[in-house]
Amino acid sequence: MPVPGLTATVTPPPSFFYGTGQPYCGAPVNVDLYGFVPYYNVGVFVQTEDYTQFLGSSYTTADSGGQISGLQVHLNAPYTGWVRVVAYEYGDGPLGLAPAPANVTTYVHVC
Repeated sequence: MPVPGLTATVTPPPSFFYGTGQPYCGAPVNVDLYGFVPYYNVGVFVQTEDYTQFLGSSYTTADSGGQISGLQVHLNAPYTGWVRVVAYEYGDGPLGLAPAPANVTTYVHVC
């Protein structure tokens, strides 16, 4: 029986690997993530830091270790400055169950 006031976390929240970013001006944003439920759908979108412009999105499935490596998000408009990169689980997982509301945000500079 759980103790009132205490919570348990089964896995740490998802996070970005340090390789996430734009390797050079004009390139897609490369996204590397870990900590998602294995085989769940993951969406990634990029928008301006001030939330005013949606710049692109990409979708994939986490691998058996809950990781995503080398996912590219192509920007749909030229932009220079800081952007928000948001990754989130969506849809049904391999067992037909809705995923936990796992999501994570980071900021990168693009040009």
